[in-house]
Amino acid sequence: MAQVSETQSKAYIVVRVRGTTRIRGTIADTMKLLNVHAANNATVVPVNPVNAGMLNKVKDYVTWGEADRGTLVRLLRERGSVEENKELEAALRDSPHKTLDAFVDGLMRGEAKLRDVPGLRPTFRMNPPHQGWGTIKRSVKAHGSLGYRGADINDVIDRMLKAAGGKEATKPAPGPPVAQSGKKGERKADTKGGH
Repeated sequence: MAQVSETQSKAYIVVRVRGTTRIRGTIADTMKLLNVHAANNATVVPVNPVNAGMLNKVKDYVTWGEADRGTLVRLLRERGSVEENKELEAALRDSPHKTLDAFVDGLMRGEAKLRDVPGLRPTFRMNPPHQGWGTIKRSVKAHGSLGYRGADINDVIDRMLKAAGGKEATKPAPGPPVAQSGKKGERKADTKGGH
């Protein structure tokens, strides 16, 4: 089976940028249908008129664009979660696609959906992107973070995955506890003056 070229992608990656505060019920319902329940949740949906209509409805809360093959593979490997702590490869063997490559090819052609893999959660919990979102109240066209961004969504996912790895790498090594200085509200003695 020939692999689909990146320019022919029929899969959108959708990322929720804004949280749940003060949103209309119809917008919240559409977010649930898209499986982006909280800020920094991501999902993959086929490119079709129904999904395009839903994305247009929630464009002030999400960003999306066409997925490339490498990003889908990395997203599934690093953030894919299967119920009952099952391995992704084991879940794929129980699906019509059998392998990760076949599944990703199906997603790229718009023929596969995340729910085709038994137990695969359709929501990817992500970290905020490395170097942040920027403004979350304007569209991409107005130099913000919301709405359709085409193939640039792959850069966003890369930065989100990098942020997850970056936090792990920058954790301080465990060491002895740091001594507390004085009681709450008490000022430290001046050690520079010598008095």
